[in-house]
Amino acid sequence: MRFAYMYLLGRNPENEAVVQNGAAFERNIRQLRHDVMQSAEWACTINQQVQDRMISSYLKCAIEKFSTINDKGASGEIMVVQTADAERYSGLLAISSQFNRKYADIHGLGYQSYVGVKRGAFPHHAMYNRIYMLNDLIDEGFSGWVVYVDADAIFSRPDFPIRSYLASLRDDGKIMALHSVYQKDDPRYDWWNINNGAFAIDLSSALAQNAVRAWRGIYTDLYSMDDYRQASSWDSIIINDQASMSSILRHFNMEPHVHLGDLQSTAGFVTQVLRAICDQVSPDQEMEQRKQQLMSIGQATYGN
Repeated sequence: MRFAYMYLLGRNPENEAVVQNGAAFERNIRQLRHDVMQSAEWACTINQQVQDRMISSYLKCAIEKFSTINDKGASGEIMVVQTADAERYSGLLAISSQFNRKYADIHGLGYQSYVGVKRGAFPHHAMYNRIYMLNDLIDEGFSGWVVYVDADAIFSRPDFPIRSYLASLRDDGKIMALHSVYQKDDPRYDWWNINNGAFAIDLSSALAQNAVRAWRGIYTDLYSMDDYRQASSWDSIIINDQASMSSILRHFNMEPHVHLGDLQSTAGFVTQVLRAICDQVSPDQEMEQRKQQLMSIGQATYGN
């Protein structure tokens, strides 16, 4: 039983009871192998492995394909970008956008938002909108910084000097600012393990442009509209945008060009009202609570 878990599922059994119960239930090794390979976890594991290999192969080709892209003349422009689907998260965006526009006005930044789904078949496919918005800005010749924040996030420090912050990153050869999930002294730390609910990227950089082109390519070249129509849940075969960003960071060897900070916390300048999994309230009630919390943070920060 222990070997089956490690070899087929890549993990240890949950506890000793699982081992004993399984050993008592299974008739022989062949039956054990068959039962494990019929499980939902096995299907998910294999799908993930296939995806990883597919995306790895694609990115190796993409690195060569986009290698002819050159640096643009860097501008001092900064664009704040937000997006949401039209059915569920648009209510959060309606709240956060009014406060994030105020932050943009204070610091002379551009602001751009999109409601809907740029490519996909279900509302949760709006997670890919940010990728297409970045690609569109490149096509339009934009050569400044883009600061992306999720629909449930607010710039919670109106006085944060975003212009000097990004200028110092550019002077230091950094093309991205990312929020690290774990600190370096945490055993779970990996430099590419990030939360992309808020990030900044310098689109004057050829490397940044290459990465965005490849990121978009994953969702246009590897997945058809039929794939999207079959991807009705978050854990479907189409890779989520955060996992694909991590793959981009690794394959393009971007570590020397990335600033890992603490963007989304009391130490950072963005506050995000994350989804909470709670059995005590319905999803609609949970969403209303998030809206109220987001509004309270915004009003406390910027006034009514």
